[in-house]
Amino acid sequence: MTSVLNVYVPAPTVLFQRFPDGAVLYTPSNETYLGLNETGARIWELLPREGADFDQLLERVAALYPEAPSVELRTDLTDWLQALVEQQLAHVDVRTAA
Repeated sequence: MTSVLNVYVPAPTVLFQRFPDGAVLYTPSNETYLGLNETGARIWELLPREGADFDQLLERVAALYPEAPSVELRTDLTDWLQALVEQQLAHVDVRTAA
């Protein structure tokens, strides 16, 4: 059976700069800038260049924050990924999986 996956892929031109209390994402081509708190920076570091589907990323985030309620993690990750897509710091690549 074939299923469709929405894979979140970081934009290839995004620059990531880590700071002690978070990070900054910047895309020079469209001058998009996004400041990340420590949690956002850690999640960005979990997102591989080739992308990850939502469930893969959620599993990685849940491993980092095992004490966080799963419903809250799911909601926060959904919102965070949507913000990346809206600001063109990432895009959704639709892929099929066997």
